[in-house]
Amino acid sequence: MEQYGADCFRMYEMFLGPLDQDKPWNTNGIDGVFKFLRRFWTMFFDDAGNFVVSDEEPNKKELRILHSCIKKVNEDLERLSFNTCVSAFMICVNDLKAENCNKRAILEPMVRLLAPFAPHIAEDLWHRLGNESTVCEAPFPEFNEPTRLPTEPAHGGDSGKGAPVPDGSCIIRAYLHPPLHVLSVLELLGEPLAAVAVALSSPVPHPQLLPAQ
Repeated sequence: MEQYGADCFRMYEMFLGPLDQDKPWNTNGIDGVFKFLRRFWTMFFDDAGNFVVSDEEPNKKELRILHSCIKKVNEDLERLSFNTCVSAFMICVNDLKAENCNKRAILEPMVRLLAPFAPHIAEDLWHRLGNESTVCEAPFPEFNEPTRLPTEPAHGGDSGKGAPVPDGSCIIRAYLHPPLHVLSVLELLGEPLAAVAVALSSPVPHPQLLPAQ
């Protein structure tokens, strides 16, 4: 825990595999999740460790990268497929890093999207972005249909039917209809909310994630 932090262990547990399947406990892959969180963190900082976020308008490619991730995470949350949510985050961050994106209009929704998975890091970045309230009270990002990729079908395809959902998922559907907040998804993921509220009331830096000086 001291080496990687609570958020890294939280995401690694989700990344091990489908929620409804047995998974052998193996920490060999935890370093990959840690590297992902570090890459996400460094999107907000320059090489000298200064917090640098641009107010420049994002281009269409950046918006498509963001909203492809939002779409995937929202759909996979409904299926309780948390491991594929983590995979979607990794792909998104790699693509945004390739674009050298540090734009507020992209990074702020990403913080809200990541908050249920890595709440402490997200809360820290949320306040660094200038927000005074907790990220738990922020609206959970929704997929913006006009920005979908040209090859990507609309929800449900031509049949008008949504993707199959495992039995019991109807219990959580109430969380997944607007207005959805990060706090709702934290409840869905089983987070002890009182503990989170205490932990997040005074956000602290994450020096282990900062770029090397």
